[in-house]
Amino acid sequence: MENLQNRIDKLTKTSEYRFKADTVKNILAEFKKEFKKVNFDKAVAIDKKKHPVFVNFEKLNEIIDKQIQNNKFNVKFTPENIIDGYGNIVVVYNGNPYITLNLVLMALKTHNNIIFFSQKYYAVNSIIIQTLNNICKKLKYTDEMSLIEFSDTDKLVQNQSLFDLLIYIGDKREYQKIKRRVSLPTIFYGYNYVDVFVESKEFKDLLLEIDKYANQNDIVINYFDNTSHEETFSFINKYEISDCFVLFSKNTDTIYKFMSHIKVNKFYINQNPFEDYDFEFDEKKLVYNKKIFLKKM
Repeated sequence: MENLQNRIDKLTKTSEYRFKADTVKNILAEFKKEFKKVNFDKAVAIDKKKHPVFVNFEKLNEIIDKQIQNNKFNVKFTPENIIDGYGNIVVVYNGNPYITLNLVLMALKTHNNIIFFSQKYYAVNSIIIQTLNNICKKLKYTDEMSLIEFSDTDKLVQNQSLFDLLIYIGDKREYQKIKRRVSLPTIFYGYNYVDVFVESKEFKDLLLEIDKYANQNDIVINYFDNTSHEETFSFINKYEISDCFVLFSKNTDTIYKFMSHIKVNKFYINQNPFEDYDFEFDEKKLVYNKKIFLKKM
């Protein structure tokens, strides 16, 4: 395999002229046409030999449609205000193709290169990225703007000087292991990891529904049913803000206590969190704003 340094150098060299909003719109439209189900099915068959596959072609197309409809946001340049991408973004995650597709299209719109360190779905993710790069080259936007690599924390740490921003998606406790070893600006998102505290057994049927959905969508659930309130608060609140916490209790005091103490983005009480559970990432996090103050001579 080609040296990672050389591969990323290619991305950086071709990024200088990627400022054309109209071309980006055309790429999004072409991607929808060129992302073929036959290629997707072949990639799924390859990945299935290594691990269970929880992804479908229709959902990927819905993501493409959503990104096409949401194409109003683009980098902007004025003499006084420059909004631009960071440059080389590296993503560490479990390989979820829905995340791959969302982020690679967001990177396209925000003038970034993006490199994925994937634990699973190598074949499916490679098809997504290959399709995008082929279209970019055909429309003379860039020869290549994204790469896929097998997950290798040591490789990332050793090559961190190549990157400008790290996005980590997953377990915040595992994230700490990487965070301590890199000096990059980082964004953490705990998507696909859900914490559940169970105080009442009356919600057995609902818990079975949650288990079923999690198993079918490669979501990790951490159950807390033998820990005290204080132990749970301490565990959940340590490190970064959690993405999703679910409480099952009939006790009003318990509910208010947890509402007051748990630090989390989404807090569900006695209900299934997966009725509206989706990957929600603000693409504006992929750009920075540089204000220019120039004294007139």
